Amino acid sequence: MSVVCTIYTTLGGFKAVVWTDVFQALVMFIGLIVILVEGAKKVGGLSIVFQRAKAMNRLKFDNMNPNPLIRLSFWTVIIGRFSQIISNTGTGQVSVQRFCSLPSLRKAQLSTILLTPAYIISYTLVCITGLVVFTYYDKVGCDPLRARTVNGGRAVMRSQNQLLPFFITNEIGINGLSGLFVSVLFSGALSSVSSSLNSISAIVWKDILELKFYYLPERKKTIISKVIVVISGIIAIGMAFLAAQLGGHVLQASTTLSGGMAGPVFGLFILGGFFPCANWYGALFGALFGAVLNLTIAVGQYIERPHSGRLDTNISRCHMYNLTFSPVPQNKDNVFGLFRISFMYVSLVGTLTCVIVGLIVSWITGFHKMSEEDEKYILPCSRRLFSCKPFRKDKLEEKSNENVEMKVKYFKFFFLYNKLLITLFFSFPFNA
Repeated sequence: MSVVCTIYTTLGGFKAVVWTDVFQALVMFIGLIVILVEGAKKVGGLSIVFQRAKAMNRLKFDNMNPNPLIRLSFWTVIIGRFSQIISNTGTGQVSVQRFCSLPSLRKAQLSTILLTPAYIISYTLVCITGLVVFTYYDKVGCDPLRARTVNGGRAVMRSQNQLLPFFITNEIGINGLSGLFVSVLFSGALSSVSSSLNSISAIVWKDILELKFYYLPERKKTIISKVIVVISGIIAIGMAFLAAQLGGHVLQASTTLSGGMAGPVFGLFILGGFFPCANWYGALFGALFGAVLNLTIAVGQYIERPHSGRLDTNISRCHMYNLTFSPVPQNKDNVFGLFRISFMYVSLVGTLTCVIVGLIVSWITGFHKMSEEDEKYILPCSRRLFSCKPFRKDKLEEKSNENVEMKVKYFKFFFLYNKLLITLFFSFPFNA
């Protein structure tokens, strides 16, 4: 799959990526709707689904506990998910590159507005589908995630990521539906990987190679970009094999790793737009601290798995299928507090760390003189807040070549490092 994705991204470029993403999005939505409808028929309708889910305490909209160590609550979903979406769509390379490709600012703004209903529809379909699967196995009376064979005690399935495919293949039993589900998975994976490969190519060329090879003709620039796509595709294939060995929940893994890198980048934009007093030392060290902290949390959560507990499920009829069952997994309370933070907050932790450390380092090394900043790079609200000194409207005076080269070197390296990790890590769980 990654080979096919690499080939059409290399040959077709950005235009091929966008048009294939459109088709893949249609396949995903149609596939989810068909699976949801057929699953709802199997359990007796959506009314039964919501009644069962409410009775078994699966619809918890009133959990207002602000404790960030709780895996999912009202505030972790609202605040945590909001920060993730802002960082990924507002400053992420994949999204920003598409916004910049539109012919006008108005169309770019319209595309960001249309993201909201798309997010709402996709998340709603996925959540209701999950409730349908839960309702079915609750009525059957044997949770396949806890079920084990009588002889040998082997688990029926190794991971909760296998639950929906297991339900479609073994319970619905409609010819072609399994293939439709596979096409949904492939569409999501191809969309993520192709967008990431195209973004990496643009980053490597624009942020690094163009500084030295700016004089090359357009034909050679295109060839170099295609070679970068091929190399990145090979790396992505290798990471897919690595991801297959990690295990765990796909959603949590992708959210933690992508948010872990997107959060500090979002913090850089906040430093630059809201705090004109922040200097380049603060931006560099703030982003590095945020990235290291987030990666530490991600690795710690993967090793310790503090939120491995699940709600109780119905296993009263497992014996009728010649199956036994395992106890309900519980959360680990003796884990270091930093590793117990909700995966939804990882992106926000990186953003706040970048901003706070960036301001402290800027204060220690000497605040940037706001009078030397170009007005168009500062947000209007920040200009009014820090208006103690007038902004210059002319261009900045040239600095020494040595100082400029040092800044370019550090910033380009850091941005490349972050963007590569964001795009590759965001796509690898789906490759697996």
